[in-house]
Amino acid sequence: MRRRGGPRPSGWSGWRAAAIAAVAVSVVATTVVVAQRPPSVMASVDAASLAGDWYEVATTGTWWHRQCLADTRYGFDLPGPGGLRATSICSTRDGLARFRGRLRAARAGDGRLAIRFTPPIFNWLPATWSDFWILESGAGQGWLLVGDNRRERLLVLSRFVALDESAMAQAVAAARREGYDPGRLVRVPHPAGATGLLPRR
Repeated sequence: MRRRGGPRPSGWSGWRAAAIAAVAVSVVATTVVVAQRPPSVMASVDAASLAGDWYEVATTGTWWHRQCLADTRYGFDLPGPGGLRATSICSTRDGLARFRGRLRAARAGDGRLAIRFTPPIFNWLPATWSDFWILESGAGQGWLLVGDNRRERLLVLSRFVALDESAMAQAVAAARREGYDPGRLVRVPHPAGATGLLPRR
């Protein structure tokens, strides 16, 4: 036979409600503080070290790749006064799409880079640059977690066409720690494989 507990002390329900409320307030306050401060970025980033190819393995979406369905990848090379040349390629409903632009290093030398994919005629407009903040990187810079200042956009880029689950978990944990919503990340398929698309350059 199941035994019933004895009468609970007077005020026990009120104490429990107060404790739950206190915990909820603490969680909300912590979330607000994280959201108010800018995301933390890598303290030092050598933009030239980013040269080469990167595969987009997960994304919350970007305006320049809004037509992309699969096989999205970036390439950075030829450093110069305007930063690294940025090129990108992906598969869309209408076939292959190519994008050309620039990746600009932060003045402070940290992870607050900027990127743009716009026609040259608009290059004089400051608004054409988008945040490309490097929040975290994997061992040997094998992957990058990239976000923006407003915590609306996330990218997980990899040097390889596939990223193992342990590395992906690290990226997700870093995003959550910085106040982003990693639940919005969508995996990017790469059916063409590492070299299946036409040369991007």
